[in-house]
Amino acid sequence: VAAADGDAKMRALINTYLSLCACVMSSFAASALVTPKRKFSMEHIQNATLAGGIAVGAVADMVITPFGAAFIGTCAGALVTLGFRFVQPFLANKLKINDSCGVHNLHGLSSMFGGLLSVIFAAIASPKVYDQFNSAADDPALSSFKEIFPGGGIIPADDWSQAKQAGVQVAAMGVTLAMAIVGGLGTGALLRLVGKVQTYSTAGTKHGAVSLPVEMLFDDAGYIHNHQEEQRQEAETGAGEDNNNFSADLV
Repeated sequence: VAAADGDAKMRALINTYLSLCACVMSSFAASALVTPKRKFSMEHIQNATLAGGIAVGAVADMVITPFGAAFIGTCAGALVTLGFRFVQPFLANKLKINDSCGVHNLHGLSSMFGGLLSVIFAAIASPKVYDQFNSAADDPALSSFKEIFPGGGIIPADDWSQAKQAGVQVAAMGVTLAMAIVGGLGTGALLRLVGKVQTYSTAGTKHGAVSLPVEMLFDDAGYIHNHQEEQRQEAETGAGEDNNNFSADLV
C-alpha cells in the first residue's frame, strides 16, 4: 500500500481490508469444520486470519472487484486452516519436516495462492477495465491501467501484452521459489551443524557429548534463562533457610 499511489492505493486499501475480513470469517468456519470436536483451534485462528492479507498482496492494487477480494480472503483462510490440519502433520510424519511455527501453511500456501492470482489477473487486465470511468485515460500519466502496467523494464513498452506480463509473473514465482528452497536448505544445513556441535544438557550446562533430549528440543528452558523460575527457586531457598533458622532457635 505504501508503494502504491493514486487509484492503486485506494484499491489496495479496500481490497486488503475486504480480503482480511472474509479471511477471518472463513478461518473460524473452516477451523470448526475440520476440528474433531467441532471447536475452534487457536492455532488455526491466530494464523489463518492473516492469510487474506498475504494472498491478496500481489494483486491488491489491481482491479479485482470487492467480490473478488472477499473471495480471495475466503479461500485463503480455508486453505491455510486445511494446511494446519492436514499438510503440516503429513510433512512431519511422512517427510520428517518439522514446521514448528506453521510458516509453510500461513506464508507458503498463501503466497503461492497469491502468486497464481497475480498471473490470472495480469493475463485478463485491459485498459477498458481499469479506465472505463477515467476521462483522462488517453494520458499515460493519468491512466490507471498504465499506473499498474507501465511497460518497459523486462518487457519493452511497445511490446507489452497481457500474456507476456503473466509470463513475467510466473517467472517471478519461479525465482522466488528457487531462492526460498536454496535459502531453506542452507539454513537447515547450518542448523543441523549447530545441533551437532551444541552439547548442552536440559539445565543448559555443558556435559561433554550430552545433548538435549528430543522432548526438550522445543522447550525454551533448554536455551533461555527463565528469571521467574530463578526468583521462585530463590524464594523457596530463602524460605527453607528461614525455617532452618527458626528450628535452630527453638532448639
